[in-house]
Amino acid sequence: MRIPVHEVQRHVAYNDVHSPHNLNFDPVLSFQKKYEPTHIILNGDFLNLEWASHWNEAVFSDMGWDYIRDNLFKEFEAGRKLLSQIRTASPKAKIYLVPGNHEHWIYYAALYYPKLRIPLPARTTTKGFKSDLAKQGDAALAYILSDKDVLNAKEYDLTVLPHNEHLDIGKITYLHGHQFNTYKNTITKYPSKNIVFGHFHTEYRDTGHNGGDYGRAIQHTAVPCMTDLAPGYLKDKSTRWLQGFWMADVLANGLFDGRVKKIFGGKVMIP
Repeated sequence: MRIPVHEVQRHVAYNDVHSPHNLNFDPVLSFQKKYEPTHIILNGDFLNLEWASHWNEAVFSDMGWDYIRDNLFKEFEAGRKLLSQIRTASPKAKIYLVPGNHEHWIYYAALYYPKLRIPLPARTTTKGFKSDLAKQGDAALAYILSDKDVLNAKEYDLTVLPHNEHLDIGKITYLHGHQFNTYKNTITKYPSKNIVFGHFHTEYRDTGHNGGDYGRAIQHTAVPCMTDLAPGYLKDKSTRWLQGFWMADVLANGLFDGRVKKIFGGKVMIP
């Protein structure tokens, strides 16, 4: 999705919220309300969806499908509650959801486990090659997430992008980051874009060469997470698990001043 810039904008991007395992958003929403963003980007893994995860499906049948469904829909409810708080803090902002790899789990759960009664678009096929099902799922995921029993996009005026689709606003490209094997190879994959991404739950910044065109900055930024999940699987967890979000002041010509706002001890670091 490409959105042109014709006037000054203020962006806030929350990466890896993993609701219901999100940080306490009260101080963040207080900051958001004062900043008055024009655009809010939920940049992937807004929902954790452990109750739809393929990593956990081996125990689903033992737990019982009613139990799994009840817990899954509690996750949806927690996501809607947080989305409502974000919308209340910024009633005029445009809000976008760029689905991440955690959101994508729900498509396959809906496909393979109909007992969960997850809404699917009409004419969705459950048979075919994996590549065909994956292509179908990119569009189907937006339908599922927008449903009134999931995130209720209509109620909160939320625009949900298809899976793996970039959100381009002016000169900034927002994507989740699961497309990368490592956060250090983004310049190779996107040599001429300003990329803002999450997925790696840490901060990282790199710049590319602009060929002498000073009106075309190239900046790639990995943004920290907004979850309190423990990073137990990381060997270097003391330096690879940061909390924070992205904010950017965007000029009418699309150029921007973007930066990471870190969160320490539940407090937003404001000079």
